[in-house]
Amino acid sequence: MSASVPLSPAAPADFAQAVLRHRDAAYNLARWLMHHPQDAEDCVQEAFLRAHQAFARFRGADGRAWLLTIVRNLCYSRLRQHHREIALESLDENTPDASATRVPWQQAVVRELLPRALELLPVDAREILVLHEIEGLPYKDIATVMELPLGTVMSRLARARQKLHAQLLQLMQKDLAHGL
Repeated sequence: MSASVPLSPAAPADFAQAVLRHRDAAYNLARWLMHHPQDAEDCVQEAFLRAHQAFARFRGADGRAWLLTIVRNLCYSRLRQHHREIALESLDENTPDASATRVPWQQAVVRELLPRALELLPVDAREILVLHEIEGLPYKDIATVMELPLGTVMSRLARARQKLHAQLLQLMQKDLAHGL
């Protein structure tokens, strides 16, 4: 491992303010990409090491997108290293819109099924949903993290939402058929 870049005495506080406060977001993204909590923790730890080493070159106001880019790239590198297949199936653009209103019991079912449905989605759909819907990143930051044009982010997010909705409906039907 290369030696870390020396930081000025004020830099650690800046690093904490710009980057460390986003550790939950970093772990959340890594967990959904890696599927295993221990692998996610390892990736986040290494991402923070790399971010700290490169912090002298950081030129931004908010380190969240910068850190999440490091986490994302590291996760994909690790997945490739371990010869895991990433199912990057294309998202179907013809899935119907999901704009139905829900009653309270349906919301409870969706809350329970949401993590299961997310796990079943292709990694690219999971990633963009986690970044936007769970971590609250704006489209512009997602475009930076995923290295995509803004329009592509918006269309992938719409297709990912449709796919998630379809997956939730499928899981609900399956659970109802089994009497759960």
